[in-house]
Amino acid sequence: SYALRPLPDPSGAPVPSHGVTTVHTIGDMNVPINAGIGFARASGAVPFLPQDGVYTSTGVIKVPDVTSGDQLGLRATLYPSAVPTTDGGIVSVNPQSTNPVILLTAYTGDLGLDSGIPQNVYQLDESQLSPVRGDDGLPLVVDLRPGDTITLPDGLGTVTWDSLPRFVALDLRADPSLPWILGTSLASLLGIGISLFAPRRRLWLILTPGDEEHTLVEAAALAPPHDEAATRALASALAVASGKPAPRPRAYQEDL
Repeated sequence: SYALRPLPDPSGAPVPSHGVTTVHTIGDMNVPINAGIGFARASGAVPFLPQDGVYTSTGVIKVPDVTSGDQLGLRATLYPSAVPTTDGGIVSVNPQSTNPVILLTAYTGDLGLDSGIPQNVYQLDESQLSPVRGDDGLPLVVDLRPGDTITLPDGLGTVTWDSLPRFVALDLRADPSLPWILGTSLASLLGIGISLFAPRRRLWLILTPGDEEHTLVEAAALAPPHDEAATRALASALAVASGKPAPRPRAYQEDL
């Protein structure tokens, strides 16, 4: 969160007090930054959103409660492990904060917060803002390192990067369907195991009427080669179909 507090006028003139407004924000990277314009100040952690796998992150600082002049908006890009490129730019090569640098661009004007329409804390509406320009007339881009303080032109105030603390992002989820999914998966595996290891055999019997005293019985069996019980089952089926007693199992005969 960051707090907006009115500061005393250095000239001694009374400044109306508007209390303290605390805005709570949630983000993936919080960078404590203090920014000042006129006699107002915004201080606290600023949320930054990672843009790539090495945690190059972007964030926005909005300072709407100023006692005089335009409002201030800051657009920042964080490079945790900054390395200069051949074309004069900066890239991050590691998500660890071995050489953290923030590139900061300042804007002045109307932030659009007084309209009452909620805004994204990660975006800066530039439709009513003008970039702060340096001595060369180009938009001012400054780099900050932890502990640095820069002074903005035209008396806009100072910006201080206090520190870059480590953090952790947690994503917690509760899914009541997971036990049911586990149960059905185990049941499916059990069914597959039974189908693979249980003996599978098929028996066919064909009874063809002959003369008045005889009936032709034909039998066939289909089973894996290792299924010795299929032969005994076929013999039992033939015996029963022929009206004879079924043969006893081999183990029972040996016991006798």
